[in-house]
Amino acid sequence: MPDPDAQTAVKKALLSALYSESLLLNQDHSAAAHVLRSLIVETTPGARVRRKLLKNFRDKNGGTLIHDFAAVGNIECCRLLSKELDIPINLQRESDGCTAIHVAVWNNHDHIVDGLVALGGDRHIRNAFNETAEDTAVVAVAKPDKSLREGEPVLGVGKTSKGRRGTQTRKRSSSNASSTQSRPRSASDSCSASGKEVGVQAAKICSTLKESNRRIIMHAVRIMGIPFTENLRLETLSIEDSGGMYVEPKENVNNPIDASATQRRRRSAGGVFLYLLRQRVSAVQWKRITEADRRIKRQRRSKIRSRRRNVAREAVTPSL
Repeated sequence: MPDPDAQTAVKKALLSALYSESLLLNQDHSAAAHVLRSLIVETTPGARVRRKLLKNFRDKNGGTLIHDFAAVGNIECCRLLSKELDIPINLQRESDGCTAIHVAVWNNHDHIVDGLVALGGDRHIRNAFNETAEDTAVVAVAKPDKSLREGEPVLGVGKTSKGRRGTQTRKRSSSNASSTQSRPRSASDSCSASGKEVGVQAAKICSTLKESNRRIIMHAVRIMGIPFTENLRLETLSIEDSGGMYVEPKENVNNPIDASATQRRRRSAGGVFLYLLRQRVSAVQWKRITEADRRIKRQRRSKIRSRRRNVAREAVTPSL
């Protein structure tokens, strides 16, 4: 029976090696592939345990090592992990449904997409935001604060990928994506453009108006169409040139002479666009536009509540 302390020591050592200058942070991708190969070659002692841990590696978002190496643009390590450890190239992260190709283009590593496709990657898979890799590539310009480590990684043996909670999350994500794809368009939906044209228009709106909520903008372009959103963008720029739009403060009933009530807050350019959008669309269209954003917020609130319950449960000491 393997020693649990020895297993924990191996996990910590692997975790430290992965996020070091020799692997994920190594600018020399060939050298990083050489180090990774030395960890998984079967002739070295303990290789069987390391191979199992690396194959079942999951981070907080449910991503594999291929996702992480795609994020840094290391196609050699992606190829090694796919061929030696049989890690699926098209595996979607549990948090957002992104494949390794989505992650690569999101981090501006378009040069490795062909290599991922050669390994069996499918660039037409849609993530939880109903985006293909092509859509993700063109809207990535509106999100400059991209980083490799989005969550603390977990070196578990299949707990995240095979556990009950992970399976349910993955099924829920796939069902949401399928329902989004299969939902018929209403007669008011005027967008007949391709995915690339929609992505280019969404990227233009996000970059010119400095709007970071790319989900709402993408869905607004998909549902309302490019001409509608372009006119709205030009109207927003016109309002900004003429002095902007202000949020009218709420009247303080308890203290009508309150000085703070006379101060007005200016809306951001993206806020003006979303305000005009909310005024021009129907309630049904607005619900569809904000559907993905509301779903993500519900998931975040659920995680926060679950974390608080766990903290409270651990704080309660058993009575003797």
